[in-house]
Amino acid sequence: MLESFVVLAVNLLRALGNLWRRLLRRRVDYVRFRLTGPLPEFADAPLWWQRRLLGARPPLSLQELRRAFERVADDPQARGVLLHIEGLQAGWATLQSLRDELARLRAAGKRVAAYLVTPDAAGYYTACAAGEILMPPTVFFSVVGLRAEVQFLKDALAKIGVRAEVTAVSPYKSGGDVFARADMSPEAREQLERLLDQRFAELLRAVAEGRRKTVEELRALIDAAPLSPRAALERGLVDALRYEDELEAHFATEDTERTAAERAAVTSPASPPAVSSVVQQRRQIILLDWEQARRA
Repeated sequence: MLESFVVLAVNLLRALGNLWRRLLRRRVDYVRFRLTGPLPEFADAPLWWQRRLLGARPPLSLQELRRAFERVADDPQARGVLLHIEGLQAGWATLQSLRDELARLRAAGKRVAAYLVTPDAAGYYTACAAGEILMPPTVFFSVVGLRAEVQFLKDALAKIGVRAEVTAVSPYKSGGDVFARADMSPEAREQLERLLDQRFAELLRAVAEGRRKTVEELRALIDAAPLSPRAALERGLVDALRYEDELEAHFATEDTERTAAERAAVTSPASPPAVSSVVQQRRQIILLDWEQARRA
């Protein structure tokens, strides 16, 4: 009973918010989300004095992204979202959850584009859940596979007279090796390589599906990386090369071409062609940063 009331209240607030935006005639075509650094599942809210005096806001979290995507999906004026991906360092489970949210947003009929500033494995894996990938003309496609680093502290501890005593119930219980060994055991290497192989297989599967390529084709492209921006475009790894200040014009051009194609598809040969004004053809695209929306 309480859960139904909460759902009803949330839907009512969203409906009132959409009505208020219509009354104010506030139009936002695309909302830009800047994905940088870690992406926690939840983010702690700043203290009250930090919010009041410093204007602090909680960092972007996966939970907030879910709520924001729901708002975009419910807003009839919003056409879609733009993901600005630069140095994304989230874990693979978080990236998979983010890809699921993008799939739901696309299923709601919204356009999802990714602007990939750092085309590494994590960023590209996320971007391939979008319907369109853009990249600056000055960065190289750097998806070259996966790697892992392991530190061993036995020799460092020995320099200060410390020695760790670790008892493992199995050779595969390698949690204490970081303090008791100076190198990796064969069992630990076997586990780590198996984990990397599984993640790389998931990366190949997801990217091949998103870019409409076979796994073998994609593996060959990754083996040939790093690739120049032009080579990545020619091989179908990205859809366009754009500087950041060209994004609004890119979306305006794409929307105009899409509208013209849809109009031509529904126009019968006997009917006169529809003529749109120059203002309609050069319609301004409003791109709003989510940080601006949160402060508003």
